[in-house]
Amino acid sequence: MTAAYGEVKFEKNVGLKCLVNPVSLVEVLSESTESYDRGEKFRLYKTIESFWQYVLVSSHSKDVTHYLKHNGRFWLQSDYVAGESLHITTPDFDLSVDGIYREIEFINE
Repeated sequence: MTAAYGEVKFEKNVGLKCLVNPVSLVEVLSESTESYDRGEKFRLYKTIESFWQYVLVSSHSKDVTHYLKHNGRFWLQSDYVAGESLHITTPDFDLSVDGIYREIEFINE
């Protein structure tokens, strides 16, 4: 899921159409990309002026990390597990961790 700031704007990048003014990004982590998504990719996302909300969804357990930009500079991190809910600010709605993982069975369960 992605939300844009103002009018949706795209740019071609390596043959792909990329949104250049995201506000919110939600990504499902994989074992092979989790370190990159939490590190270098997040660092690059932070350079986008319109960007201020990042939600990372684990693919191996009921675990969601929510980053929210505060005062235009600081990033607040909140972690959520089964039975908890988080508030997505753009668009404005509450999301339960159990709802995200509805009908998902983990191999280690």
